[in-house]
Amino acid sequence: MVYAATSSFTPALARALFTGMKTGSGGGANKEINYITVTTTGDAADFGDTIDDALFTAASGSDTRALFYEGYKSGGYSNIISYVTITSLGNATDFGDISEDRGYATSTSNNVRSMHFGGYNNSGNVNKVEYVTIASTGNSIDFGDIGSSKGYSGACGSSTRAVLGGGYTTGYNSSIEWFTIASQGNANEFGRLTVARTCGALSSSTRGIWGGGDVFNFIYI
Repeated sequence: MVYAATSSFTPALARALFTGMKTGSGGGANKEINYITVTTTGDAADFGDTIDDALFTAASGSDTRALFYEGYKSGGYSNIISYVTITSLGNATDFGDISEDRGYATSTSNNVRSMHFGGYNNSGNVNKVEYVTIASTGNSIDFGDIGSSKGYSGACGSSTRAVLGGGYTTGYNSSIEWFTIASQGNANEFGRLTVARTCGALSSSTRGIWGGGDVFNFIYI
C-alpha cells in the first residue's frame, strides 16, 4: 500500500488543521480534526470532528474556510464534502458531495475555488477533476480530466494555476500537470518530478514543492 499527504493549501492565517488520520498503528479512520498555531511550537490541539470517519482526506480552502473531501471511512469510500470556519473551533458542517464515493485524492485552491483531483473509487483509480466555490455550499462540478487515472498525488498552486504532480496508477507516476483555475478544461503538461512517486505538495504564489511520499520504500524531498 502507498500513502501520500493530500492537503496542499497555504493559508494566510496562522492556524493549520489536520484530519484524515489513523487511530494508531494499524488503526482505522476517525473523525478527529486537530490544529496548531503555525507561528508557535507545541503539540496539536483538538479542533472538532469531521461528519463521518475520514482517512486519507483531501483538503483545501480559503482565508476563512477549510474544506475536507472526507475520503475513506470505516465502511468504504465517501462522497462527503464538509467544511469548518478556521478561526472557530467546532465540528464540520456538510458542504455537499463529490460526484461519487472516492478516496486517496488530493486538493488545492486559490481562495475562491477548491479543486479535487483523481483518487480511487470502488472500481479503481480515476482521472476526474471537480471543483466547488468555497464561499458557497453545494455539490462539486466537473472541471476536466487529469492526463491519467491516479491517486496519491500532490497538488499546489497560485491565484491562477493549480499544479498536480506524482501519484500512483498501476505504478508510480512522475508527471506534473497544470490547470487554469478560472477556466474548466483538461490538464496541460508542465514537466516531470525528479523521481516517480507518491507525494505531498505545498506552494507560495510563485514556487511549488513536492516532498516525501513513497517509491519502493524510499523517501524523497
